[in-house]
Amino acid sequence: MAIPSADISTLQPQLQTFYEASFEQLTQDYVGTRVFPVTNVQVPTGRFGVVRLEDLLKAPQTLTRASGSGYMRDIMQFADLSYQTVEYGIEEVVDEREMNMYQELLPAAELATRRSALQVLMAQEVRVAALLTDSLFYTGSFAQSLGASTWNVTTSTPIIDIENAVKKAYTNCGLWPNAIIMSREVFRTLRIHPTITAAISSTGAGDQARMADVTTQQLSQVLDLPNVIVAGGTKNTAGVGSAATIAQIWPKSVWIGRIAETQDMREACVGRTFHWGGDGSQPLGTVDAYYEQSMRANFVRVRHEVDNKRIYPEVGVMIASAIA
Repeated sequence: MAIPSADISTLQPQLQTFYEASFEQLTQDYVGTRVFPVTNVQVPTGRFGVVRLEDLLKAPQTLTRASGSGYMRDIMQFADLSYQTVEYGIEEVVDEREMNMYQELLPAAELATRRSALQVLMAQEVRVAALLTDSLFYTGSFAQSLGASTWNVTTSTPIIDIENAVKKAYTNCGLWPNAIIMSREVFRTLRIHPTITAAISSTGAGDQARMADVTTQQLSQVLDLPNVIVAGGTKNTAGVGSAATIAQIWPKSVWIGRIAETQDMREACVGRTFHWGGDGSQPLGTVDAYYEQSMRANFVRVRHEVDNKRIYPEVGVMIASAIA
């Protein structure tokens, strides 16, 4: 039987099935495509128009029509934006000898698929987090300062701080926020804050809220924001061969604003993920593989082609360094 050359890669449906089956576990801490939902496109680069927020909400001076005259006329103004997808991917080497040594206890191909997938998804998470916590944009009127102190201090006022950010976002763009995005570290701080537990207790007929009882759904009710998104992705920032330096992908800042809830491009939202699948890409990663005879090794590749695009950054406000 002929051995495939390094120039021939084949889709691996059995590994793709494994990848998809374990996807929930793989991505439970990655929120990039919840914040920037996927929009499939027919070409890898293109242009699209978005209605300017000032035109979307503009109120006409008068709609009164006098007899014998025409109606008031208006024309919608579009902002011209573009997207350009980029292919992101990584290959994992599965050495034939090592595979034979450890296959009984450690399915090498599945492990390689999982590890590669995590790196592709982690890279996307880093890109989205950077766009939403961009201190160059989210400053001045697009930033909300803390009141009393950072939220890990019991005398701080997180509910008031978040409400002030909600109102500031509305003042900036005329649209009410529908989401708050925070790291798991920030969430774990909020769920033990006395003002949060007191607010939850007051909605539960006086029952005292325990830390374990505080869920994103309950926090959503307290803050009156339908989407409470907790990002728990972790990365190792140390170089190869160095001791691990663990850090959360999302910083200690909090973002409050509007995210897309539909596929309708007319919906004002902070951003979307444009995905081009013409080369076999799938939004969250395609698995393929090839064998290289000179190394006696299989190569497992996970790839996707996307553009994580910020569209209406002005629909959000950032609270920087919410916790110490």
